[in-house]
Amino acid sequence: MSATSITHAAGTGTGPATGPGPGVGVGASRQRARRVPVLWLTLLATPVAAGANAPVLILDDMGRSLGVRTATAAWLVTAFAWALSVGTPLLATLLRRRGARTALRVGAALVLGGTVALVASPWLPLTLVGRAAQAAGGAGLIAVAMSLVGDARRMGVISAGFGMLGASGPLLGERLSDAVSWRAALAVSVVALLAVPAVERHIPTAPPAEGRFDTRGSLLLATLVTGVILLPSCPLPAAGAAVAATVLLALHIRRRP
Repeated sequence: MSATSITHAAGTGTGPATGPGPGVGVGASRQRARRVPVLWLTLLATPVAAGANAPVLILDDMGRSLGVRTATAAWLVTAFAWALSVGTPLLATLLRRRGARTALRVGAALVLGGTVALVASPWLPLTLVGRAAQAAGGAGLIAVAMSLVGDARRMGVISAGFGMLGASGPLLGERLSDAVSWRAALAVSVVALLAVPAVERHIPTAPPAEGRFDTRGSLLLATLVTGVILLPSCPLPAAGAAVAATVLLALHIRRRP
């Protein structure tokens, strides 16, 4: 997972405001005073990395509990990857158009709702929906954290958190599965919600951006991501869909950058 790419998707700068003129120093000082402590941003963004990798070593347990084969249970990993890939540009667009506060609340609601669904669901389809909601919400929380990061040093702290939690995710998932349940392992992303109140207090109110939401571009992007992710299981249909979506998306971007 690339922290830098998510920052660019959010459409925000990471450097401090500079420039000549009176009053600039006071504004910069106020901006620094409002900055969210980096540990809160790290807590907001990085649990999604552990949540993404938590099921890797416990697919057998998940399959037995849900009454499906291990290969079928692996769709819980695929659903998370798909929703994270699609959700990142969509939630970053919401952030840019409606502000960080709205994106934070939507992301938190998706993470909470998805976690409740997968913890309570006895059926694989509903569990997949909960897993996808978790990932989409996590993408929104990541986009918000990156939009508020402020400088490269603070971004480095968050990126290091991604690496550490992503690497420890499989072992964490296995330990939680042994000690509690595999559902507890899949619920690890909900830890990010502990940071939501602290982060929200530091978010300034911003006017909504102008312009229409690019529905066609979003659908084409979702089709492309879906085709790429389904390549191992459905090679020919997935490849055809991915190629067609790539061509149409390239043409669409030329018309609407």
